[in-house]
Amino acid sequence: MNGYEDVRLGTTYYQQRNYEMARRCYERAAEQNNSAALYNLGNFYELGLGVEQNYERAAGYYEIAANLGNSNAVNMLGWFYQNGFGVEQD
Repeated sequence: MNGYEDVRLGTTYYQQRNYEMARRCYERAAEQNNSAALYNLGNFYELGLGVEQNYERAAGYYEIAANLGNSNAVNMLGWFYQNGFGVEQD
């Protein structure tokens, strides 16, 4: 599977609230630098969806996705810095 297919499959699992399988799909896609998958993993850790909530890890995923040009990740990372979630407040 390529990153796009993994993201699509992960989104199907996410919609079914099967967060563990969705996370696995997103992790495979993230290994291929898929910015949507990285952004979605940031959401998982931000919200604690099937994983322990971890703002630092969420910020890390958002930063990688933002550096790959994901505008949603840029917005979330900015919000994290503004509010001091998982990063030093800016």
